[in-house]
Amino acid sequence: MRLLPRSSILRFPDQRSAHIALTLGLAASGILAPLQSALTQDRKLTVTPELRIRDDFVFVSSLTVDPAGRIAALEWNDKELHFFAPDGTPLKRFGRTGEGPGEFTRPLTVGVSPHGFWATDAAMRATLISPALTFERNIRFPITIAGLKPDGLVGPGVPFIVGVGKGDTLLLKVNPPRSKIPFISLITMGRAGEVFIVTTRDGRFVRSIGSTPAAPDCVAATPDNKRAGVIAMCAGPIAAANPDGTRIGFLLQGPSGYAIRMVDSKGVVQFARTVVTPMEKIPAGVADTLFEDVRNIQPGVKVPELYPPAERLVIGRDGSAWVLEHQATPGTRWRVIGPHGEGIGIVTLPPRVRLMVADVGHIWAVAKDEDDLPSIVRYVVRG
Repeated sequence: MRLLPRSSILRFPDQRSAHIALTLGLAASGILAPLQSALTQDRKLTVTPELRIRDDFVFVSSLTVDPAGRIAALEWNDKELHFFAPDGTPLKRFGRTGEGPGEFTRPLTVGVSPHGFWATDAAMRATLISPALTFERNIRFPITIAGLKPDGLVGPGVPFIVGVGKGDTLLLKVNPPRSKIPFISLITMGRAGEVFIVTTRDGRFVRSIGSTPAAPDCVAATPDNKRAGVIAMCAGPIAAANPDGTRIGFLLQGPSGYAIRMVDSKGVVQFARTVVTPMEKIPAGVADTLFEDVRNIQPGVKVPELYPPAERLVIGRDGSAWVLEHQATPGTRWRVIGPHGEGIGIVTLPPRVRLMVADVGHIWAVAKDEDDLPSIVRYVVRG
């Protein structure tokens, strides 16, 4: 595998040129293989529920699965992690409200590490949980990154931990400097561009992994930048990491589809593919409702005329890529690309089912019933 030239993924003036530049850059570097037929044939895959976990869930905000198949669900309301065996048997509950060891002020995400599990908190720390599901220690978010030049990659945005590696190395997602997007909320911050880097536990820079360009056309703001909002259906860049932070995917959208690049935790490219998708116009009546708020914030703001080709990106436990593509019918349509860039097929999930974790053979999702109560469902995926 060869590293993708950084110039082919950074600082695009708009999404159209981003799509073209990425495709040309990949082709020139010999990384972009010819499209495989499976990527364009849309082979239908079937999903069958094989496990359903009903607990006293109210809002499952994050979910992860370790290599042994144990499930960790973050219940936001009671500030607890619920652990389950692969067969759904409850194992333990971990955490409570507070600021001490094993406590959370506002839990954010949960993931897998070589040490067991980790969970992040709005108190700017990660809690490490042992394989025996006991408290191990806390790691503070590094607020400053040592070892970078003054004009380096890390700007005023707060670093977020998205992976914990061997030796407590951290995979961080941060904002680049000099963003033109107002730093008003975490929502608009996500459109300011994201840089993925690896640091030591104490915040010393180790390496850069990759980045997404800023998407200023996806944000509406008042002239004084006191109010801002994200423009719905904007075809901005997307980046995501798998549960253990060993694979990171970068997706750029263009006028006829999207390009996706998968790298490992050292920045080595695992695969790169482009996908051509049909584009659908947003009906006028739908557009009036979708864009009412941002037009109030910024009258005359330019809004999308077409639905974006991709809406979410989930990186599988096995390094596969799951891309949520637009579809007009009920449910959600996911394109599955294998760990080596091979086309696997299309999965359609029922309405009110949110994919959280996946690999080529399984999906772990949160499904809501008619009373809006969530449960965890594991599906088997077959070709």
